[in-house]
Amino acid sequence: MTQRAKPAPPRARRSSSDRSSRRTLYLNLAFLVAILLGTATLVGAAFASYAGTHWAEVANVNGVTINRDQAQAAANVDLFKLTNQVSQLRNDLAAGRISQADSDAQSATLTQAEQNVSAGVVDALVDDELQRQLAATAGITITVHGEVNDGCGKGLSGGRIVVLPPTNARRRADDNVIAGNVLLYGATSGEMFVRGVAGERFAVRNSGAQAVVEGTGDHALEYMTGGVVVILGRTGRNVAAGMSGGLAYVLNVDGSFGQRCNTGMVRLLAPDDENDGPVVRELLERHLAYTQSPVAEELLENWPLSLSRFIKILPVDYERALAARRTALGVAV
Repeated sequence: MTQRAKPAPPRARRSSSDRSSRRTLYLNLAFLVAILLGTATLVGAAFASYAGTHWAEVANVNGVTINRDQAQAAANVDLFKLTNQVSQLRNDLAAGRISQADSDAQSATLTQAEQNVSAGVVDALVDDELQRQLAATAGITITVHGEVNDGCGKGLSGGRIVVLPPTNARRRADDNVIAGNVLLYGATSGEMFVRGVAGERFAVRNSGAQAVVEGTGDHALEYMTGGVVVILGRTGRNVAAGMSGGLAYVLNVDGSFGQRCNTGMVRLLAPDDENDGPVVRELLERHLAYTQSPVAEELLENWPLSLSRFIKILPVDYERALAARRTALGVAV
């Protein structure tokens, strides 16, 4: 005969006090979470306000920090000067020291200034002052005395990066690695001057930046599509692999660069005096000015003979594009 399974014993019912305690615990946890979220919101709002007031309006122009307070003071000084000029002009006219014609000519340039003074237009002048000072430079210059890590200058879209050996260094800069790998990865504009040797994949996917470096590791200029790079020393292997645009000039220090370049998409040419000479010389002069490089100094002292020591890397696709453009413009290729 089959025996029936014994039914499970009934669960013990929770007392009302247990349910009340659990409900209280949940409410306390919810209250604590609400407090934390509210605090985080207030802190974030305060930080954003502080950053917007004190940091968002700061510009670093070639090592000089300009904030809105400084620009405000400059604008106030300008307004004060304009006010005095307007008053002096009226006094000179009333006293007969200048003619009506002279007064009209000068007042034409001061009328708008007088209106700005009376209207209290200060913020516009502050913004104009900041923009003027920023536009007067080529962007921010960052100078590093010492080594830089991988990825320095990644996505560079303006400004300038200068890498120098430490001031107490006794080694030759052009024979020692001072920068890591993949410098200027995907850069679109700006400049980089490295007094020393960089690691692998220098200027990989560069599409517009200009650079001077005194040696590189393997795979330099890989997938480069634009910009100009000058290399003043030995390179590693597989240079210019996948390079489809831009230009590069390599100092053939030991006569063996052709063996280390990947010529699958580029041609190696001798630079010419008319088109390539000015480009290389200008970059050498800038490199010397920012880094005091003995290599650049020697090359410039022996110019234009030094140009013959360079090899020009010209991507085939880029050469075709230039030829098509010249043909369209009616210029002989």
